[in-house]
Amino acid sequence: MKRSPKTRGSLFCAAVLAASASLFVAHTAHADQSYPQKVKDALDQLDPMNQHCVPQCTLCHRSSEGGAGTTNVFGSHMVTIGGVGRNGETDTAGMLAALTALQTAMTDSDGDMTPDIAELEVGDAPAVAGPAGVSQVCSDIKYGCGAHIAPAPRVDHFGLFAAGLTVLGFAAVRRRRRARH
Repeated sequence: MKRSPKTRGSLFCAAVLAASASLFVAHTAHADQSYPQKVKDALDQLDPMNQHCVPQCTLCHRSSEGGAGTTNVFGSHMVTIGGVGRNGETDTAGMLAALTALQTAMTDSDGDMTPDIAELEVGDAPAVAGPAGVSQVCSDIKYGCGAHIAPAPRVDHFGLFAAGLTVLGFAAVRRRRRARH
């Protein structure tokens, strides 16, 4: 079925407008960047004799980006035993309750015969067994007093796609106008 040039132009303009409008749609965040500080604060309360560092997201996640569906075995235990992350938010008291429950249960997430809390006390990753997990909780890169590495920004693939459609739409409109003249 062949469409008239006017109909094709209308459909094309509608697609360009929809793509342009999608650039302004808000997207939800996938990770709570306050969790590492809450873990540190809870560990400081659990063991006030030691000052703990702010852990990397890989303490509970498989990657530094974090987010839902990326928890490692330790993060899964934290969710199961203390309800951490079920409602999207957890305060320091909830984090402390979860860590205390792990300590009481002598949980060993990675199966290396060292309880998770003992590993956290020395900066080892409770989700990584053996030498590979040693000193993996905190970044060894520091700049100045208490500095930490900022997480990489997330790439909004939908926004990039919409921007690409918009640019292609404007290029096609320009080409069509030039062809008429």
